[in-house]
Amino acid sequence: MLTDDEAFELLAHFCATADLHTIEAPHYADRRILEGMLPLIDALLRDVDPEGGAWLAAFKADIQQALEVRSRDRQAYEDVLHELPGRIVTEIKRRRAGATR
Repeated sequence: MLTDDEAFELLAHFCATADLHTIEAPHYADRRILEGMLPLIDALLRDVDPEGGAWLAAFKADIQQALEVRSRDRQAYEDVLHELPGRIVTEIKRRRAGATR
């Protein structure tokens, strides 16, 4: 799914994020991780089924919206963060159920 360039860009992003955590305020960790997810989602969108593509596009849009409101409405931002893992689990279950048919 990922090209070599995309994979190396993500590796660089996550390595830089880890390094920044040694000198940057810890409250930026969540933002940096979410920013790293966006190119991964873009790569997944290229090769996913239409239903999964719609789910990923909505998931990406919600992440982008959360990042936009992060400094203005911390509670809304954290609400999105708290629901993201459950949304991923639900999508994994949907995909697995579709694969067994």
